[in-house]
Amino acid sequence: RLLEDHWLVRIGATPGALAAMVRERVCLGESLSGRVAASGAAIITADITVDSRLLPEHRQAGQSGQVGALMCVPVALEDRVLGTLHIYRERGYVFTQDELTLATSLAQQAAIAIENARLFEALQAQTASVQRTNATLEAEIHERQQAEDALRERDVRMRAIVQEAVEGNITIDEH
Repeated sequence: RLLEDHWLVRIGATPGALAAMVRERVCLGESLSGRVAASGAAIITADITVDSRLLPEHRQAGQSGQVGALMCVPVALEDRVLGTLHIYRERGYVFTQDELTLATSLAQQAAIAIENARLFEALQAQTASVQRTNATLEAEIHERQQAEDALRERDVRMRAIVQEAVEGNITIDEH
């Protein structure tokens, strides 16, 4: 799940996890994933069907027997939680400290990848903005160059006319 505003949004899951993660969106602080995102600390439960910290529909979904144990770790970059990583196993499975360490490492790698993707998207947006500004400036420069060329051409004609004139005439009327 990825954090969007105050919601954790499911972005991907295995078929068994999809059966257990009934809600696509979970509020920050709600259920295990919401608590993990709010606290920044991992939570492990051996049986999601009896853990009162889970939403009733998530506990009920665990009744199918496909999944039961859950390890939920924060996907965090420094002190910012970006989401949660869920690892489901059969009911009664006991996660080891090594598995928690590995899951935490995977979650940190995911956080780096997510942040890099977000930075890349921001850079692409800035690049597009700079390209639009550059195109506008190039068009403006082209217009100014055309105006300058027209002024130079007019100046050359006026000089030629003045230099070729034998005598000058001034005409004045009442206006």
